[in-house]
Amino acid sequence: MRNETSAFYFRQSELNALANGASLLSNEQRENTIQYLQSYISNKVFTCDKPEELLNLAWHCFACLKSLDGLSKYEESLFNTLNQAPNIQHMDLQGLEAFTACWSLLKNYSPDKFLATDISEHLIQIRCPDLSWSHIKRSPYSSIYGSWLAFSSYQNIEKPIPEELKVLELLKAMKAKDEAYGHQKEAEHGSIASTYFAICLLKSIEEEPSHQLSHWLSEQQADDGGFLATSIMPFGDIHSTAQALHSLSILGHDLSSIKQTSLAFICDHYHDRGGFTAHCRELQADPISTYYGLMTLGLIDDYLSL
Repeated sequence: MRNETSAFYFRQSELNALANGASLLSNEQRENTIQYLQSYISNKVFTCDKPEELLNLAWHCFACLKSLDGLSKYEESLFNTLNQAPNIQHMDLQGLEAFTACWSLLKNYSPDKFLATDISEHLIQIRCPDLSWSHIKRSPYSSIYGSWLAFSSYQNIEKPIPEELKVLELLKAMKAKDEAYGHQKEAEHGSIASTYFAICLLKSIEEEPSHQLSHWLSEQQADDGGFLATSIMPFGDIHSTAQALHSLSILGHDLSSIKQTSLAFICDHYHDRGGFTAHCRELQADPISTYYGLMTLGLIDDYLSL
């Protein structure tokens, strides 16, 4: 085991970009986005029409509100939401990571004193035979995304990750033929998401990602200024754009050459009633896209045009 402090905290790195992005909105854009996010809170609890995604949506919503408006006035609502969450044994790994991330936001409320230990033990129980994790429940095969979720969960509860260097074997196996990282072994092409998660995992165990990934990531920018989730996608999306730019930033790549096209993409996906939309075929904003929209804005460090 390593020390309890990770070399690179995934969610904190995202929150830093998110806070900068929130500061780059106009007063009107900020107020509209706050009001949009507040619409998910009813009777001091987070609500949505997708109960299976509630914790994930809640994390993105409250993280955005923290960056835009401070969390103090929303802490009770977040605490109530977490108290209504299912038992950790019934959560998938995405829900568990969001659950731990939400708890890490709270300053004036504390979970049960045994919760962190229970989560740590649960993560050991659901580990795959190769000692990494899968985002798919009860899958015998680990995934880069699942391992990112598990590492992030450990970080959020400030617990050490047992045998964390085992993830290197997974990352080696998931290298695509184009030298990026894929969703499966021996893939022809990598994806932005898997490459982002792999870069984060490598940084967390103090391994340097290949700087050749900067070239691959830069090549994934589409004509619309956004980044393609995979090579077969016809247009960029806000989630992939945030992950690509964050990856490039982590790698120390200068973003100046793609700043204006990325900014134009973000401006096109801002909803005039607040929040951001996922891609050009989506008309409604959502908390996850709003999170990644603000994060992207913070990474390119420029104002959202009116």
